[in-house]
Amino acid sequence: MKRMNTQATSCNDIASDDDLDVPELTPEQLAQGRPFKEAHPEAYRRLTAGKTRITILLDNEVLDAFRQQAESRGCGYQTLINATLREELARRQNTEKALEETIRRVLREELAEIAAASHR
Repeated sequence: MKRMNTQATSCNDIASDDDLDVPELTPEQLAQGRPFKEAHPEAYRRLTAGKTRITILLDNEVLDAFRQQAESRGCGYQTLINATLREELARRQNTEKALEETIRRVLREELAEIAAASHR
């Protein structure tokens, strides 16, 4: 049986329902069921570690788009929103680092030219 990645960063990191070898529950089993959080508190803590439950208002169009994309990819829309936010944060970090490196390089070149001109 394939296990779900609890630290998924994209929909591709998650097992789909087709990948899981788990039989459907009968109505009797469902009636006897308890919330996962209560039935398996340690597993629940591992699954939610590093995550915070929030309430957020999103435009209907944005939410609909994420739901459609998530359905076509076979994952949850919240997972897709989280993955998209992670990717954007990484992109911004890389952009900021590249900008900082460029500024430092230009300053070094300019300072070298000024130093060379003052020694002439």
